[in-house]
Amino acid sequence: DELGTDPSPELAALHLELLRGREPGSRPPALPAQLTRFVGRDAELAAVAAHLADPGSRLITLTGPGGAGKTRLAV
Repeated sequence: DELGTDPSPELAALHLELLRGREPGSRPPALPAQLTRFVGRDAELAAVAAHLADPGSRLITLTGPGGAGKTRLAV
C-alpha cells in the first residue's frame, strides 16, 4: 500500500503459503520407489554402517567427485 502498487501474483501466492504455515514451494521428498542392488561397494557400506552404529559419530559426510555414487551410498 505504501508504494501505491499491488503485489505480483507470485508474491501474493507466497504470502498465502506463509500465512498457512507451509514452507514456500515445499513438497514431500521423492526417494526412489525401489532401490537397485548396490554392487562393488561392500567396504564403503561397511564403513558407513560402522560409523552409524558408533554412538560417538554425530555426523557422517560423504565426499567425492560428481557421479561417484555418494547419494546412492547414502540412500
